[in-house]
Amino acid sequence: MGMNSPLIQQAMENELPKIDLPEDLITGRLTDTMILNLYAHFPCRIKAEIFVLCRKGEVDASINLKHYHVGDNCFLILLPGTVFQINRIEGDVDIYFGGVSSDFLRSVQPIKSVIDVSYAIKRNPCVVLRPEAIEMAQSYFETVHKSKEVFGVVSRDVLKHLYYSLMYM
Repeated sequence: MGMNSPLIQQAMENELPKIDLPEDLITGRLTDTMILNLYAHFPCRIKAEIFVLCRKGEVDASINLKHYHVGDNCFLILLPGTVFQINRIEGDVDIYFGGVSSDFLRSVQPIKSVIDVSYAIKRNPCVVLRPEAIEMAQSYFETVHKSKEVFGVVSRDVLKHLYYSLMYM
């Protein structure tokens, strides 16, 4: 049996831990490698969709078995179904992140432009941003996080617009 055998693929899918989010939207900032180390050296399948802005630090990761170097000013999107593993973390990190749960994603009506963007992300999930885009992305993460702190739960209608904005960033 080859590696593309449906039985082997099903076994691999069942073996990997699946990571989802406990609520529709999670946002935050990491400046400590302790949480990242929880995901180091062990692959998992992402059920949610995760957005990451790495302002500082270096992370070598595998995304769908392909190696990526996530360094200063990289923007990374992990789509649902992605197999992800952190291989190495180096230096002081400063990472902004946001994520939407698989439950929320099932409630979003797919629109053609988001589907098109998803194909581009699947081909290249990690990009280095231009300086003006870095500031904009950081402000966006901070604003969404602050809004969640001030207003509490974000309605799904508002969250859909926030999600679309992140997809086009």
